[in-house]
Amino acid sequence: MQISESITGENSEFILEKSHLKDKSNVFTVDKIHLNKVLNQLYSEGYTHLSTVIGFQQNGNFVVDYPISSPDPNFKDLNTRFIRTILPSDAELEIDTVSNIFPGSDVYEKEISELLGITFNGIENGKLLLPDDFPEKVYPLRKDVSTEELIELLEKIGVGKNGTMPMKDSKDYVISIGPQHPTHKEPIRFQFFIKGENIESVDLRLGFNHRGIEKALEQNTWVQNLYLIERICGICSAAHQLAYVETAERIWEMVDEIPDRAKWMRTLISELERIHSHILWYGVLAHDGGYDMMFHVTWRDRELVMDILERITGNRVNYSIETIGGIRKDIDDETISYCLKQLKSLKKKTLEHYEILQKEKSFVKRLQDVGPLSYHEAIKMNTVGPTARASGVNYDLRKTIPYAAYKEIPFETFHQKTGDVYAGLIVRLDETVESINMCVYILENLPKGDIAIPFRGRIPEGSAHTRIEAPRGEDIHYIISDGGKNPVRHKVRAPTLANITSLLHRFKGMQVADIPLIIRLIDPCIGCMERVTFVDLDSGKIKELQGDELIARSNKAFRTNNGIRIFEV
Repeated sequence: MQISESITGENSEFILEKSHLKDKSNVFTVDKIHLNKVLNQLYSEGYTHLSTVIGFQQNGNFVVDYPISSPDPNFKDLNTRFIRTILPSDAELEIDTVSNIFPGSDVYEKEISELLGITFNGIENGKLLLPDDFPEKVYPLRKDVSTEELIELLEKIGVGKNGTMPMKDSKDYVISIGPQHPTHKEPIRFQFFIKGENIESVDLRLGFNHRGIEKALEQNTWVQNLYLIERICGICSAAHQLAYVETAERIWEMVDEIPDRAKWMRTLISELERIHSHILWYGVLAHDGGYDMMFHVTWRDRELVMDILERITGNRVNYSIETIGGIRKDIDDETISYCLKQLKSLKKKTLEHYEILQKEKSFVKRLQDVGPLSYHEAIKMNTVGPTARASGVNYDLRKTIPYAAYKEIPFETFHQKTGDVYAGLIVRLDETVESINMCVYILENLPKGDIAIPFRGRIPEGSAHTRIEAPRGEDIHYIISDGGKNPVRHKVRAPTLANITSLLHRFKGMQVADIPLIIRLIDPCIGCMERVTFVDLDSGKIKELQGDELIARSNKAFRTNNGIRIFEV
């Protein structure tokens, strides 16, 4: 009998307990000694996607959840399964890594290790998020550590040596990129190990602008969190807010009571945000590839969708239209007419973008074969969103597990096969046009009726999760409520973190001039690069480049049969 079949049976030798979340997802509790065996067997049967790893405290114990699913839209079971293991607080808080099964899991495991103090055997030591001089045995997400204590602690330690990364070999030629400017979300530091112009390997350091949002979410009320959630990301603010309210409504068990008009409006805002995000993305990609004319054209034209969002919600960024129970603001017939007119103009311009970007052969040549990722690599590394679809993974949560009103809206999904930067461009261009069509359909067929049901300020006891298709890919929110005025635990995993592992893999074998394009491919939530340092440890020579100089190197490069050629650098 296969393990997946024995899980649902009464006499499983692996499962200690079977339960379910308020969203009907099954939770299977296993002893930590069987965890890898169970996950490995489920992986072999098609449950190959690990959304994240969730750690929390409950009933005096530490709990680690592994939400797994299948990225195959034709798979027999598209629901999320939670494989859970419980670590008693009075025992050793150790568990084996599952990175041998899911290579991307080490990022999530390191996060839990630093924030909750659970040791994952088999992953490399070293800080990922917290400052290097952060005190040992102080774990910010634990319930016995207060926000006030953390603030006082951080003020004492100051900046310190945060971000120190050791050299791997004295003969390495090293490029260090980052950390990013602190005004931008999720600054990152990359350290590239180079042979000539070729990238041999990459190290990553996160945490330079870690804001402790998950800790803050536990302190705020359900209503206050509406506004904190949308500030996780300026471009995906509606996506995060939608995932939050749907998760709260699932614990409330009121999803089916949400008015249809509210669900359609939520879908409309989500697609308008996707249009904005994608146009912004391929405009910046054009800049990184030396095609500044298209950068200016796309950023001019994206004003059309920003004007629509401002007309509907009152804001161009952080729309604040979602609320638990529905939406906060309705739309009238005059606004619908205005939006339809704007969308007609935007579709025409987007089709022009499509044609121009494909006809500029030097730009196409510059993107092709840069940072390729195969279908099997994308699956193995749990890649999400347009980044995964560029590699042939035809997985879109709007179709696979529809939420909001997506089940009622006709639309197509798109994917490519080559997995390079050019494939990422084509996927996003196709999705932009399709999202415009979806918005037109919604506005022309918007149901009548109420826009919300009353919310009394508290969510009943229980837990639930929601996975939605944000512009960058799968965004997952997991919430535990004890019936009080604020969540007990709120886990957020944004799509950028899910794509980091595949990003690092894409660099290998590429060249220095490809770095900006490959970083751009996953559309990361980071800003511009502050500084790049070249170190040749054999000669002792050091070369520093500003971020704009690295872009210039990328702009002046073109791809030949022999690789990259650089002029005037």
